[in-house]
Amino acid sequence: QQTIFRGDGASSVFGSALGYLQSDVNDPEAGFAHYKALTGTTIGYPDFTDPLHRTYSPIKENDTAAYLRATFAAQQSGFEFDGNMGLRYVQTDESGSGFKTLTYGKRTQTEVDTPFSGGNKYNFILPSFNVRVHLTNDIQARFAFSKNIYRPDFSQLNPTYTINPNYTGNNTTPDTVNPGQPYNADTNPYQGSVSRPGNPDLKPERVTSYDASLEWYFAKDGSLTIDFYHKDIADLIDSRPYSITETVPTVGVVRFDGTAVTNVTSGYVKGFEISGQRCFDFLPGGLSGL
Repeated sequence: QQTIFRGDGASSVFGSALGYLQSDVNDPEAGFAHYKALTGTTIGYPDFTDPLHRTYSPIKENDTAAYLRATFAAQQSGFEFDGNMGLRYVQTDESGSGFKTLTYGKRTQTEVDTPFSGGNKYNFILPSFNVRVHLTNDIQARFAFSKNIYRPDFSQLNPTYTINPNYTGNNTTPDTVNPGQPYNADTNPYQGSVSRPGNPDLKPERVTSYDASLEWYFAKDGSLTIDFYHKDIADLIDSRPYSITETVPTVGVVRFDGTAVTNVTSGYVKGFEISGQRCFDFLPGGLSGL
C-alpha cells in the first residue's frame, strides 16, 4: 500500500472516503508508526511531562456507579396513583498533573516551570422519587424529589496555570500593589497576574430538586400544565477572585492577583412554568391540524 488513503478515492484531491484502517483506529501507536512508514512524518501524542506541552495536562477520572429502581401503582381513597423510586450510588476518583509556570523579566524573560498536581475522591448515595396522582379523568398531579451531582468537566479540572509580574512601559522593575509608593515586601509588594482556569481539587455540584405540577388534558390533543420547582445547590462551580504571594528570584516578593475556578458555598433556584399545547384541528380546510 503506497498511500495513507484507502479505496477508489486514493488518487483524488480529497483522498478516500474510507479513511484509515480499522486497526490504526484501535491502536493509535500502530497508526502513528504506519503513518510514518508511508509518509516519513513523525506524529503522535505529546509528552505530557514536558513543560512545553503544559497546556495539555493529563487528567484521570475513574467512575463507579450502581443503580436500584422500583415501580409502583395502587388506588387509595378513590384516587389512582403510580410512580417509581430509585437509588444511585456513585464513586469518583480523579487526579490531574501539570505545571505552575512563572514568567518574569522585562528585557530578558525567565521561565520557571514547577510541577503541580491535585485531585479529589468522593462518593454519594442519590435517591429519587416520582409519583403521579389521577385526580379526575382529565386532571393529574405529579410530585418529584431527587438528588444529583454534576461533575466538573476536564477544562475545569486543568491543573496548569501561569503567574507573571506586571511591568509598565520599559520599566525593568515590576509595578507595586500601591502605585507610586516604594516597594516593601510586607506592606507593598510587587504586583502580578495569575491565570488559573482550572482546579483539580474541585468538588462536584450537588443539587436537591423538588417539583410539583398540575396537568389538565382538556382534549385528545390539548393540555395545560403548571409546574413549581425548587432546587438547592451546594458547591457551585464558579470563578472567584484569587491571590497568591511568592518570592521571585532577583525580583522580590510579588502578589499575584486574578481569578480561579472554585466551589462556592451554596445557592438555590426556584420558580414556576406554565405550558400548553393544542392541535388546531378545528380550523377550516388546509389549515386544519396546524
